[in-house]
Amino acid sequence: MHMLTEAAGQDSVEDIIVALEREGSEWATHTRNALSKLSPTALKVVFRQLHHGKQLPLNKCFEMEFRMAQRFMVLHSSVCFTLHSVDRICAIAENSSCAGRT
Repeated sequence: MHMLTEAAGQDSVEDIIVALEREGSEWATHTRNALSKLSPTALKVVFRQLHHGKQLPLNKCFEMEFRMAQRFMVLHSSVCFTLHSVDRICAIAENSSCAGRT
């Protein structure tokens, strides 16, 4: 879990990639490779969403996610795949920014 916390605590997507490269573990390499296959734009949007979502109550997280999904499905088909992938990573790590909020 320390590796996930270290990577997720970075200030940008680029910094996350650098932290994963520096870590060099099997998990970090696998995660970096998975992220490299995703849309850079989508990764940056999701990164911003997660950081902004930390400050919101759960209902506002859902509203933000719904609005973003509507807009991006129209504009960027690659975002659908990236959001699903990032959601799976968060679910596996149990590290969703809105997890446990009521």
